[in-house]
Amino acid sequence: MKTKNATLIGMIDAMIKDYNDFSELVALCYAQKKDGEKVDEGTIQWNRGHLYCIEEYLTDLAKEIGVELSFECGMHKFGFDDWQRWLEYVTVRRVKNF
Repeated sequence: MKTKNATLIGMIDAMIKDYNDFSELVALCYAQKKDGEKVDEGTIQWNRGHLYCIEEYLTDLAKEIGVELSFECGMHKFGFDDWQRWLEYVTVRRVKNF
């Protein structure tokens, strides 16, 4: 049986993954829009809204249990071998546990 702290760290790790995934999605939508592709504005706002909620829940939980997070903006390679592009977006990672 997992301890309470291990369960909370697992929740934080899941939220970190969700945050990074939504951040990548938002960056991809904006890059496509910038390239002239048709992108549904509602989809962008939906993803941005989820990103904001995840960030709020993540930072609140991390603060509550004493986990330090690091938010960093950087360039990330996106795509596959035959199609790649660079996207700039924010990622989060755990720096220190309680």
